[in-house]
Amino acid sequence: MPRTHLEIEHTYAPPADAEPPELAGEGGLPGVARVSEPVVHELHATYHDTSGLDLTAAGVTLRARTGGPDEGWHLKLPAAGGREEMHHRLGRGETVPARLRELVVPWTRGEALAPVATVTTRRTVRQLLGEDGAVLAELADDEVTGTPTGTPTGGPPVTWREWELELVEGDPSLLAAADELFADHGAPVRPLARKIVAVLGDRVPRLPTAEGPVLGAVGADVGELKILDSRLRRGEPAAEELAAVVRRLRSALWVLRPQWGRAVTDPVRAELAWLAEPLGEAADLVVARERILAALEGERVGVAPVRRLVRTSLGQQEKADAARTLERLRDDRYLALLRTLDRLVAEPPSAEPPTKKQLRRRFAKAARTATAQTRQDEDSLDPERLLAHLERLADVATLARAAVGKEAKRTRRRAEDLAWLLHDARIRARAQREVRALADAATTTGEAFLLGRLHALLEVRLPG
Repeated sequence: MPRTHLEIEHTYAPPADAEPPELAGEGGLPGVARVSEPVVHELHATYHDTSGLDLTAAGVTLRARTGGPDEGWHLKLPAAGGREEMHHRLGRGETVPARLRELVVPWTRGEALAPVATVTTRRTVRQLLGEDGAVLAELADDEVTGTPTGTPTGGPPVTWREWELELVEGDPSLLAAADELFADHGAPVRPLARKIVAVLGDRVPRLPTAEGPVLGAVGADVGELKILDSRLRRGEPAAEELAAVVRRLRSALWVLRPQWGRAVTDPVRAELAWLAEPLGEAADLVVARERILAALEGERVGVAPVRRLVRTSLGQQEKADAARTLERLRDDRYLALLRTLDRLVAEPPSAEPPTKKQLRRRFAKAARTATAQTRQDEDSLDPERLLAHLERLADVATLARAAVGKEAKRTRRRAEDLAWLLHDARIRARAQREVRALADAATTTGEAFLLGRLHALLEVRLPG
């Protein structure tokens, strides 16, 4: 399995012959007491991508590097506050390891990977140490030569100099101080921080920029979908977040239906609903388990065996849910959906964003539909259908807030409040079903009694 850590660094563009400024003591960086002796590494990296450079365009880096203390395969993915970096050992051949190929499927959509550039770096590393000897950050002074390879990316080599300051145990404020200090010494923050972008230059396709809140939201959510997809493939708990992204995409496509036409939006919305099926079940089970374990905290007798029972039984179900989700993500049908979403973002059927009048109309229709559902009598009311309409109304209100004004904000808040109550009731019912099933399978009278108490407690307890 790849090793993972969050990479937080800034890259700077110093003059060709510049030396780093004094970093310790007065006039240096805050908290830096001394700087270690420099250590020099010779690094050679081969970057891999699709023929269309999909990874590089999306901010994803995949390379095999020799030399230095972190020799191996490196995969870097966009993440909040930095980039998430995964390391995988080098194999005997040059083929990208299957595990890493799996993690980049959201961007490659199954297309082949091949070398697109090589980068040779003479790196001089200095550690920035605190008073207690802790390594606050590492400064890498790099002399770089990069060469595009293959077709169509082949081209002449490019050379440059850069400094990379990466946090280790230091605070992010250290980077802000370094930005100012280095700029004063003629080394501003480098606008193209990734070496592969500097090497490939204009060959890297630019991601489309959409106009208006709706088209912009579609592009942002498609990007978020891919990041969450990769997290799920790594076994991380992201089903609930991905379900929310899929729902928002369906809502945005519903708003765009009058402009793009049902023939475009409805099939994509249907495929998104297919993708969401296992996600909702998986997310509900996780929340239900947390609800059950929280209810157990108030009990005093016989808690330990029941807690183990809950974690073991529901843990097995969570693994099964994760397998179902992965099955969807590995389906050719999902890859086709990704291609369709990318095409709609790059070449929307109508490049003109919805007008304010059109947004107000869609908002009004979403509000009417949700209101009609709330007025159903008890026998006719379908809580799941009502929940879906309320969530769509909240999404549409967000997209249309500039066109509708304060009413959109009020409506969104009311829709979210009612949707929360319905979702809470669904989670409570799911938790009770799980507890009932555990009670039926209990092997001791004490376990069955405590599970019976939990069933009753879950009926009346609301979070918060």
